[in-house]
Amino acid sequence: MLRSKILNIAKVKYFFTLLSQHVFLAILAVDETILCRVVTDLHLKKLSYNEIREHIQLIYGLDLTKHHIHSILQKAGEKAIIVNKRLDHIIYSKIHTVEVDEVFQGKSHVILGVAEKKTQYLLALNPSLDRTATSISSFLAPLAKRCCNIRVVITDLYSAYKTVIPNLFKKARHLACHVHVQRDSLRRMDKLRFKCNRAKKELTRCERTLEKSRNKIILLSTQKKGWEQKLMRDRQIREDLQTKKLQSKSRKTKTIDSRLATVRKRILRRSDALIVVKKQTDKVRSLRDRKRQEKRRFEKNYQNNQQSYLQSCRLQSKFFRLLKDTSREFPHNLQQFMLRLDGSKYRYATHLNKMIRTNPHIFSLRKPTDLAWNFQNSNTIERIFGILRPRLDATRLLRTPEGASSFCDLFRLYYNTTPRYTGIHNNICPYEQFGRNLGGKTYLDFLFPTRKRTSIFLGRTRSDRLKIGFSVRSVPHSAAVVCF
Repeated sequence: MLRSKILNIAKVKYFFTLLSQHVFLAILAVDETILCRVVTDLHLKKLSYNEIREHIQLIYGLDLTKHHIHSILQKAGEKAIIVNKRLDHIIYSKIHTVEVDEVFQGKSHVILGVAEKKTQYLLALNPSLDRTATSISSFLAPLAKRCCNIRVVITDLYSAYKTVIPNLFKKARHLACHVHVQRDSLRRMDKLRFKCNRAKKELTRCERTLEKSRNKIILLSTQKKGWEQKLMRDRQIREDLQTKKLQSKSRKTKTIDSRLATVRKRILRRSDALIVVKKQTDKVRSLRDRKRQEKRRFEKNYQNNQQSYLQSCRLQSKFFRLLKDTSREFPHNLQQFMLRLDGSKYRYATHLNKMIRTNPHIFSLRKPTDLAWNFQNSNTIERIFGILRPRLDATRLLRTPEGASSFCDLFRLYYNTTPRYTGIHNNICPYEQFGRNLGGKTYLDFLFPTRKRTSIFLGRTRSDRLKIGFSVRSVPHSAAVVCF
C-alpha cells in the first residue's frame, strides 16, 4: 500500500515538472523549426554532437539524441541543395575568374572546391573519392557548362589540372598559382640552405676535433719530454752506482746493489710509460693528419654549397621579379632567363628550368590589363578551406557519400550568405557582392523559414526596454511546443 502511494506521488511530481517545462518552452516559443535552426547554427559554429546536446539540455531542458541531431542536419543539407541551385542560377553569368583546389580530410576524404576570385563566392564544394584527372573532370564539367563567361582559372601545380582545364574551359586561360610556385622554390632553397649549414657544422666539428688533437699532442709531447728527462737521470744514476760498485775495495756493496735494483725497476717502469706516451702521440698525430685531410675536403664542400646557395638565391630573386613583370620586355626577359638557366650548372637552376618548361601556364597572364600580380594565386579558396576544415573535424555526416555531399552544400550556403566581419566588404556576404539583396535574410531563413511574430513575454519591438535595463530584439518564431 505504501509503495503504490509513493508511485502515485512520483507520477504527480513528474506531471507538474513536465507541465512547467512545457510552459517555459511555450513562453520562449521553442518549436520544431526553432530547434532545427538552433541545432544547424550550432553545428556550423564548429560544435560537436555532444556539445550541441549539452547546449540544448542546459538552455531548453530538452534531451536530444545524436540520431535526432543527425536527422536535423541531414534535412538541412537536403534543403541547402535546393537553395544553392536557386542562388547559383542567378549569378552564373557574372563569373569571370575562379580558383580550383582540394582539401584532404583523413585518408579517405577529398573535397574539391571552386570559388569566384573577386567576391569569394563558393561556386561548388563536393566530396570525391580521389583527385585523379577523371574525378576532377567530372567535378568541373557541370560548372563549365553553366558558366560560359569564365576567362581565368587558377589552380596549383598539380599535373591533372594541366589536361583537364584546357579541355573543359576552352575560352579561359589556365594560370598556375604563384604562391604555390614560390613555395616550391622556397622549399628547394631551404634544402640548399640546410645542406650548406650542415657542411658548415661538419667543418666546424672537424676544426674543433683538430684543435683538440693539437692540444693533446702538445700535452703528450710535454709528458714525453718529462719522461725522457727522468729516464735519462735514472740511467745516469745507474751508471754512477755501477761505477761505485766496481771501485769499492771491500766488496761490500749490499746498499749499492739495493739502490741499483730500485733504479733499474724505475727505469723499466718509466721506459714502459715512455713507450705508451709515444704510441698515444703517434695515434693522435695520425688522427690529426686525417682530420687535416677531412678539413680540406669539408672546406671545399662548404665553399661549393655556399656558392650554390648564393647563386641559387640570385636565380630565385630573378625568378620572383619575373613573376611580377608585366612590362612589354617580358618575353625578352623570360628568354634571357631561360638561357641563363640552361647554362647554369647548379641543381636549383635545373629544377627551375624543368618546372617552367613543364608548367608554361605560370606566365599565362602577363598584360597589365590582366589580373594583378597579387591576385594571381589561390589564396581565396585556401582561406575558405581553412574555415571548412575545423567543421569537418566536428561533423559525422562524412561517413556516407550522401551525408558528405549534403554537409558540403550546407556549408556552402552558410558561407555564401553570411556577411564578413572585417575588410573592405564588411557586413556584406559574397552573394550580395553581385548586386543582389537578401533582404536581411540569413541562411537559416532559407532552410527553416518562420512566421514574423514576437512573444509578448519578451517585448513587442526592438526599442522596448525591460525593467532589468536592456532591450530585447524581436525574434521570429511560432508558439507550438515540440516533444520528441
